[in-house]
Amino acid sequence: MKRNILFLLMLAGCGWFVLGIPMRGQLEFSLIENRSLQKWPEFSLDAFAQGTYQEAIDSFLNDQLMYSEQIKAVVKKVQRLPADCLIQFNESQNAEAPNSEPDVERPKEAFEYIALGKGIYRYGDSGYLIYRPGETIDFTSYQRFADTMNPLIDQLNDIDFYAYFITTSSAIDFNAETPADRYFPFVSQHLHVKKIERFAVNDFDDYRKYFYKSDHHWNHVGSYMGYRNLLAMLKPEETPMNPLGEICFDELDFQGSSARLTAYFDIHETFCAYQMPEDSNITVMINGLEGSYGQEQEYFNHEYDAEKGASHYGSFYGGDNGEVLFINPEKEGNLLVLGNSFDNAVVKLLSHHYHEVRVIDWRYYEAETGQPFDLTETVRMMEADQVLFIGDNWFFKIDE
Repeated sequence: MKRNILFLLMLAGCGWFVLGIPMRGQLEFSLIENRSLQKWPEFSLDAFAQGTYQEAIDSFLNDQLMYSEQIKAVVKKVQRLPADCLIQFNESQNAEAPNSEPDVERPKEAFEYIALGKGIYRYGDSGYLIYRPGETIDFTSYQRFADTMNPLIDQLNDIDFYAYFITTSSAIDFNAETPADRYFPFVSQHLHVKKIERFAVNDFDDYRKYFYKSDHHWNHVGSYMGYRNLLAMLKPEETPMNPLGEICFDELDFQGSSARLTAYFDIHETFCAYQMPEDSNITVMINGLEGSYGQEQEYFNHEYDAEKGASHYGSFYGGDNGEVLFINPEKEGNLLVLGNSFDNAVVKLLSHHYHEVRVIDWRYYEAETGQPFDLTETVRMMEADQVLFIGDNWFFKIDE
């Protein structure tokens, strides 16, 4: 009898993990994994015959099970136990003795890389979650990017191509005797663009000025500097916009992408942004539909998601979409931007200086528009005057 009751309880528990989904509703996004979640797939005989329908069902169950986010967070914390023990030991060793004189600021070269998983490290007691480059670098995928793009660039020789390389923690070892970006020299030498410039990060002091503690993206100071650098390179005759002011949302405990991917929420920071001039004449189209990009005004009105781990960078500036088009009737010139999520914070600002800015994220373009991206066709269709490649070192590579 007891066995039967236990079996029924277990069966009910397992059933709740699946049957509770319709009651709760399908989740859109995983904060822990920083990605969109699989929805219930539409059935088709073709998809069933190819097995893709069954694969989608499996992904749906993995993504949508009740308490899946909480379970993933627990798993990540268990995987991170060795790192947590090391962090606690270091903190106990570094604790200031009673009545001792305060230590001088700890030199940056003394910070340790402590692995948290997913390629992310806590950089000692600096308060930063960062990536780091490997000891050896295989440039095959970077050569593949150049070999793919260069024939198109050479073919479209009446269009000016530019590149903007953003140095992040994944490109520079802060503990090296002479820290240096190890990817930019290769990219700049092999990509046939008219001009390539680098968002320079030469040491950890630079990094902490321009990047978040818990997120891999550049902060408002870094992205605004990037915008000014881009405008000086692309349209030097234009005057950059100046911020109306800096606003920090003190009530938000910002937990960025690196914190979410490792479920490491011990790093706390305040989300800040510059308030920039608005232009109501600019029209925005997202994947062919008119809309709005980013939620700056909502944030300034204090209308935002205050949940721990919310993606404030993407919500404030705008998300990763296959195609975003800005149309400004007051300006001239058409710019095609090919980039990753780093461009989210600058493309709206650039739209104040062009008639048309079309932004392509080829990671999502085909899935969201239903057709493969064709660089040559897009350049000709929009009558582009300039093409800009922009991103960190992970953008300037093509994996097999």
